[in-house]
Amino acid sequence: MEGTLSKSLSKPILHRGKYGKRLKLKGIRSISQTPAKFMKRRIATQRNVFHHPRLNKTSTTPLMVKTPVKRLRAASCMESPVKPMYKKSIEDMKSLSLKEAPLQIYKKKKGCCLTNDNIIKLYIARNKDLGYKNFMPSQINLTKFQRYCYTYSYGRRICFQKCGFGLNCAFEISRIILATPNISRLNLTGNRLGNSGVIALSNAIAKNKSIISLNLSSNEIRAEGAKVLLKSIEGNNSIIELNISSIGMDTKNRIRALGIKPFTSLLQNNKIMTFLNVSGNNIGKEGLDYIIQGLKHNRSLLSLKISKNSLSGECMTELFETIQHTAIIELDISGNPIGNLRAPEYTEELMMCTKIQSLNISDCNLTNHGLDCFFKNLSHKEGNLNTFIADKNDFKSCFSQKLIRFLSSNKALKKISLAGCNLGSDGVKSFCCGAVNNLKIKEINLARNMISDSVVYHILKPLLMRGCLLESLDLSDNDIGDNGGLLLAEVIEENRIIKKINIKNNLIQIEGGKAIRNALFNRQRCNLIMLNLALNPIDMKLSQEIEDMIYDNKIKSKKDTTSLKYEKMDYRNDEEILKKTLKEIERRKRDSVAEQQRINQYKIQSVKEKDKLVEEEKLLKKDELKQKMASAVVNHRLQDVNERYAKSHNSLVKAISRYEGSAKHIASGVSQGDIWGCFRPEIWA
Repeated sequence: MEGTLSKSLSKPILHRGKYGKRLKLKGIRSISQTPAKFMKRRIATQRNVFHHPRLNKTSTTPLMVKTPVKRLRAASCMESPVKPMYKKSIEDMKSLSLKEAPLQIYKKKKGCCLTNDNIIKLYIARNKDLGYKNFMPSQINLTKFQRYCYTYSYGRRICFQKCGFGLNCAFEISRIILATPNISRLNLTGNRLGNSGVIALSNAIAKNKSIISLNLSSNEIRAEGAKVLLKSIEGNNSIIELNISSIGMDTKNRIRALGIKPFTSLLQNNKIMTFLNVSGNNIGKEGLDYIIQGLKHNRSLLSLKISKNSLSGECMTELFETIQHTAIIELDISGNPIGNLRAPEYTEELMMCTKIQSLNISDCNLTNHGLDCFFKNLSHKEGNLNTFIADKNDFKSCFSQKLIRFLSSNKALKKISLAGCNLGSDGVKSFCCGAVNNLKIKEINLARNMISDSVVYHILKPLLMRGCLLESLDLSDNDIGDNGGLLLAEVIEENRIIKKINIKNNLIQIEGGKAIRNALFNRQRCNLIMLNLALNPIDMKLSQEIEDMIYDNKIKSKKDTTSLKYEKMDYRNDEEILKKTLKEIERRKRDSVAEQQRINQYKIQSVKEKDKLVEEEKLLKKDELKQKMASAVVNHRLQDVNERYAKSHNSLVKAISRYEGSAKHIASGVSQGDIWGCFRPEIWA
C-alpha cells in the first residue's frame, strides 16, 4: 500500500556484523513503503540491507546519514508523497531554497559566505569544466561538494583546492566576489583556471577592496594572464599576500620573465604588499631584475619566496645588495643552482642584511666551499636569524669548524635543518659541538645523514643538559640501532620539554623498543605527543603499546591545554579584576597627586601672599616712619609758629599797653586843656 507502512516495519531489526550495527528491514516492496524521515548508511555488498531513503516534498533522494532506532521508530508513522528524483531543468534547480533542496542533509556552517545557490551553480560549472556530458548535480556528489564547501569556505574565506575549476567556475567565483564584498581570503590552488579564468577573476578583484590574501598557485597561468592580474592588483590597496607559485603538479604556472615585468611598478606603487611568492615560475635573471627594480623603492614587503627559478650566484649578489635597504625578514631561495662560484661575494652581501630572520638555501648545489662561506659570514652577521634551512646540499662527509662558530654565535637561532646533507660522523660531531653552546634551539632536522649509534650520543647529549629548550628532533632515515634506542629512552625519561621525535626508517629493534616503552611507562608526566617509529624492525605489539602511550599523552596534553585554558580564563578574570583594581588605584593616585598639586599650589599662593603681606608691612612701616618724620617736622614748625606767635603776642601786648598809656596821657592832657602837648614826640615814643 503506497504512502503507508506495514505493521512489520514499526519495529526495525538491528543486526551486528562486520560493519557494526546494520539496519535490516523485511517486507519492503517499494520505496513508498519505507519510513519517511531517516535512512541507513549504504552498504552495497549486503543485498538484504535496504537503503532507507528520506522522502520530502521535492525529492525521494536517499540521504547518507546514520539513523538512531528511536528516531526511526518515531518516523515510521509519517507519510510522504513520491516525486521524481532530480529536477529536469537548471532553472528549477537554481530556484530551490536551502530547506527544499537536497543540500539540507548537511548542516550549513555558521558564518559561511557561500549560499545554497552559489554552491549549486559552482557545482554545475565545475562539471562543465571537467567535460561531463550530464552536468546536472547528482545527490551524493552534490552532498559531498556541499560538505567540502562548508568545511573549507567558512568565515570570510573561499577555498577550493584541486577541485578542477576552469573558466566557468572562474566566472561564478567572480560573481560571488562582486556579490559579497566582505571576502578576505581567496584560495584556488591546483585548479585549471588558465589565462582566461585569471582574466575573469582579475576584473572582480580590481573592484573588490576587502580581499587581503590571494592564492592562485598552480593554475596553468601564463605571461598574458599574469600581466592582467598584476595590473588589477596594482590598483587594489587591500591585498597584502600574493601567491602565484608553482607546486609539483601537472597544473604549473609558467609565468616566466615576461609575466613578471609588471612587478616593477607593482612593488613601487603598492605600499601594502607584505608577502610575495613567485616560486617555480622559471623567471631567470631577467625576471629577478624586474623584481629588484621594484624592491629598490619598496619598504612594505616582509616575505619573498623565489625558489626554483633558475637563478645563479651572480643574481644572488644583486638580490642581497638590494635587500639590505628593504624590510624583508623572510627569504626563500631554495632550489636555485647558485653554486659555489660566487659564494664569497653574495655571502658578504648577505652579512649586511641584518633584518633577515628566516633563510632557506635548500637544494642550491652548495658543497663545502659554499657552505663554509655561508657559515663564516652568518656567524659575523649582526641580526636575529632564527630559522636556517640548508637541506639537500652535499657536505661530502668533510666539515669545517665554521658551523660550530655559526651555531655558537647566533643566539637567536630557533630552528635549523640540515636534512640530506651527507654530514657523516665528523659533520654531526661538529654540529653537536656548536649546538651544546646554543641550548635555545627548539627544532633540529638531521634526517638522511647516515647517522649511526656511535654518533647519536653526541646528538642526544644536549637533551640531557639543563636549560635545553629543544622541542622537535628529526633523525629519520638514518642508521640508528638499539644503542641509540637506549639513549633515546633515557632522553624520554629525563627530558621534560621535548614534544616531537621522528626516528622513522632506522634500525631500532626489540631491545631499543622495550627501553622506549619502559621509559614512557615510568615517566609520570610526559609532554611527548609524537614519536614516529615506523619502518623500524620492532614487534607490532610493542609498537602498538608505544602508540597507545603516545595517544594517551596527546589526550593528557589536550586535557592539560583545556585545563590551562580554563586556568587562563580564571587568570584573565583575575587579571581583569586586578586591572580594575590597579586602574582604581591609579585613579586614586592621580586624584591624590592632583590634590597634592592643589595643596602645593595653595602653599605657593600662601607663601606668595605672606611675601606680599611682609612687603606691605614693610611699606606700612616706611609710611609710618615717613608720617612720624612728617609729624616731627610739623611739630617743629608748630613750635616755631607758637614761639613766633608768643613773641608777636608779647610785642602786641606791649604795644597795646603803650598805646593805652599814650591814650591816657592824651585824655589827661585834653582834660587839662593842653591839647597840643599831647602830640609831643616823647609821649608817642
